[in-house]
Amino acid sequence: MNLSNQIKNRSNGQALTEMVLVIPILFLMAASIFQFSIFLSAKTYLEQACEQTARLYASGAFSRNEGPGQIANQIWFALGSGQRFFNETSIVVIDSPTSTLLSNSFLPAINNIPPPVGPLIASSTANLLSYTGKKWIINAQFHALPIFRVLFPVGLPMTTQMAVLKYPAQE
Repeated sequence: MNLSNQIKNRSNGQALTEMVLVIPILFLMAASIFQFSIFLSAKTYLEQACEQTARLYASGAFSRNEGPGQIANQIWFALGSGQRFFNETSIVVIDSPTSTLLSNSFLPAINNIPPPVGPLIASSTANLLSYTGKKWIINAQFHALPIFRVLFPVGLPMTTQMAVLKYPAQE
């Protein structure tokens, strides 16, 4: 065998070795991109279900005295074809206090401004930016595809917020 054939055979072996090393990495990258797109799709389904449930709550389609369990059931129903990404028992709704950023941080500082400007600003901003209503935090577990269940056996957590606010604040 001459020298040029030996060099050619070595380069074929090197290319094969590089392919064996690179193909699994490329496969994992492609699978990760695919899984991430499914995760974003599931997040979109959850957001839309929460939006639909908030609209139903605001319209009075179900009782306002119902607890978080009723809200979770309505979100599950509103998920529609997105239910395949979640388990019904994984959707947990937590009541959250409703407040505005202005009432918690800026109004106390504005009240310290001397009269007549301070009280005037405080009363006008309180009327403009004061909301009441209901707010919930929704937690759900996204079930990963079978190939990724090795990494995420219980699924990936998703959290979102849902609020129905009234303006101006009414006691």
